[in-house]
Amino acid sequence: MESTAIEPLVLPTSPPLHPIDAQGRYNPAPGTEYPFSISDIGRAAARLLGDDWDADSTGWGVGAYIEHADELGGFKIHVDEEGDLYVRRNYLEPEYLTDLRPDDGLATVASHVATVMRRYL
Repeated sequence: MESTAIEPLVLPTSPPLHPIDAQGRYNPAPGTEYPFSISDIGRAAARLLGDDWDADSTGWGVGAYIEHADELGGFKIHVDEEGDLYVRRNYLEPEYLTDLRPDDGLATVASHVATVMRRYL
């Protein structure tokens, strides 16, 4: 059996001026498409809630788990298949934040997430 060498993927070190590839597809440089991740939202919301709150990223930074130092259980922040951000306390029904978009900025999104969390406290 003949082995086929796999050429390494070379990623750009800075975003291209025009993120359109030779085939006309939108192709932004890694890390440039969105200004922050879901785990960034979790950490910012935890800071808004106070010093006794902490946040951890879920795998690949696509979610966050936020908990209070003195409580069992916590909150999960994720995005569903349709792109809607939601907050879920333990195994309760999720609360969707469908009016928010990344363009609203990290501070605004984190503030809304913290507001939802405070309703359960």
